[in-house]
Amino acid sequence: MMDTIFHLSEAHLKMRSPDAYGQEVVQLYVGARDSKVERANKEIKAFTKVALAPGQTRVLQLEVPVQELAYYDSQAGWVVEPGNYEVIVGTHSADKNALRSSFSIS
Repeated sequence: MMDTIFHLSEAHLKMRSPDAYGQEVVQLYVGARDSKVERANKEIKAFTKVALAPGQTRVLQLEVPVQELAYYDSQAGWVVEPGNYEVIVGTHSADKNALRSSFSIS
């Protein structure tokens, strides 16, 4: 596993590999916190594989169109639910060092 340093700022992720060549998969999950329907705690919405040389820094931008937050309702079709959402960015789904942020849709 690569020793990678993450900085999340304005939806940009900065990665740096201090000592070795390496690759890492960066994953972005979104969880609907106030959903009126049963949904997964978090769903993977974007990911990318990054290769870095020693000392190299890269800025990543992972985009999730708002339509990707929708669930299917048999009466209404695809619905983007108003409410609070959590964004989790890490290297795997149980990453204890994952970066977390939140946003709301009204």
